[in-house]
Amino acid sequence: MLSKKILLVCLLLLTSVLSAKESTIFHQDSLNYLQKNAMAIQFGISNNFNLTTFAGSSFSFKYHLSRKIALRAIGSLATRIYGKAEDEEYYDMDVSNLEYKYYNINGKLPFVFYPKPSQNATPYFGLGPLIGYSYEYQKSKNSASLYSTNSYKETIRESYQWNLGFSVLAGAELFIKKNISIHAEYFASMYYLYQKQTIINVWQNIRKSETIKTTKYDDLRTEGSNVYFGLSVYF
Repeated sequence: MLSKKILLVCLLLLTSVLSAKESTIFHQDSLNYLQKNAMAIQFGISNNFNLTTFAGSSFSFKYHLSRKIALRAIGSLATRIYGKAEDEEYYDMDVSNLEYKYYNINGKLPFVFYPKPSQNATPYFGLGPLIGYSYEYQKSKNSASLYSTNSYKETIRESYQWNLGFSVLAGAELFIKKNISIHAEYFASMYYLYQKQTIINVWQNIRKSETIKTTKYDDLRTEGSNVYFGLSVYF
């Protein structure tokens, strides 16, 4: 983690040195696609240099409002769903998962500022809002003999979570072709988190249910990300 941050700092310093040179290859008409109305899709570069979605996200899109200012949309969607047939036998087990659902949606909308957009190698900085929502549902079956030897108990856990805040980023971009660049960047975030979880026990044979616990939690958090390496394709 620390080595990646040091690498990003070195890359930022390198781009500053390169942008200070007055070579013709760094003029506005050279390999540079930072223009008004330019758009780009972005991909992450994993450790084995395969292309992935950027920063673990489902998509990352950038639109230039001007040469120096761009608006980025970074979104992610994660899901996990599985279940078991209700007629399967569970009485030999203490706990068996019948159903599980998980959804997570996150989005960032930072404004990105390029102090020297006419250069092929340029640092950039950004700031913008973030929002996230997640839902988790788990139903498990437990053998129970409280009311009869044939009864069984289901435990349902539901959890909702959302967060709202802002993120800042710092990075460096280097154009290798007119419409293709590579970059590295680091994110830091501050956000308010709210979570609610409910646990319900259900005895199927006697059709009785009871809410065991309802908990609510909120917190103000700050966190930093890894250094992400990526590829941008402009059009």
